[in-house]
Amino acid sequence: MKKEFLDETGEDLNSGQPLRALVWESLQGFPDDDIREERVRAFRNYTGYLGTSLGLSLIHFCPAMDQTDAIRDYWGQFLRGAYDLLVLGGIELTFLNQWLSELFEQKATEQAKTSLFVVREPVWPIQKVLFITQFNKNDEAAATWMARFTAACQATATILTIMPPLPTSLRQPGYVQSGLEGFLSSNTTSGIWLRHLCEKLQKDGIQGQICLRQGEPECEVQQELTESHYDLIVIGADPYHRPSHWMLGGLVGSLLHWTQCPVLIAR
Repeated sequence: MKKEFLDETGEDLNSGQPLRALVWESLQGFPDDDIREERVRAFRNYTGYLGTSLGLSLIHFCPAMDQTDAIRDYWGQFLRGAYDLLVLGGIELTFLNQWLSELFEQKATEQAKTSLFVVREPVWPIQKVLFITQFNKNDEAAATWMARFTAACQATATILTIMPPLPTSLRQPGYVQSGLEGFLSSNTTSGIWLRHLCEKLQKDGIQGQICLRQGEPECEVQQELTESHYDLIVIGADPYHRPSHWMLGGLVGSLLHWTQCPVLIAR
């Protein structure tokens, strides 16, 4: 089920101080020099496009395996909130998982507010953005990033909202309709959040639609990405404390395992 929301003139999302982004170029996981150079070149062009479109202040860092101290220094800046966005590119997912686990299994990062942008296959210009709601505390940050991208790139947005599957005994037309109405009701957390989100998008002048699906979240996300093409996926970080979990755990982790689309994990 898809529902359009209207656009109105809104305030400039890029006003104020420019956002700071740490562009982390990793050449690990690609032994072939030609492939590595091609991916790095595409990644640099993409981050240049992001910097120009969103007015980002870009700080580039290309770590080598023997630069442990430098890596930890930059990661410490990330934890202290020195950057608004950490952009990771040119890295294989298997290496990314290993790298995060080895480097970040230290302390909880509840204080870290920097969002993570994993770019495996850069696609630009950004014309269609998918925002996956999870109804957790990081959805608000994800909505803000979605609004920034759609406004700056003049893109359209789709808000994917997934209703949990009903028990087998309740999978009848009457129960399904009742469950959907309850899910969207103004006195439920999901209903209140969706209304707040629509108001926010209207205020910011964002064009798009809400897509409602019911089922297992991972399967429904895959189905949506199969049926429609998107240039960017925005999702709130899973609300765990350990870095390797809130970055790559739950739905976020499964998403990164099978999509090549750039994914922004907001926090």
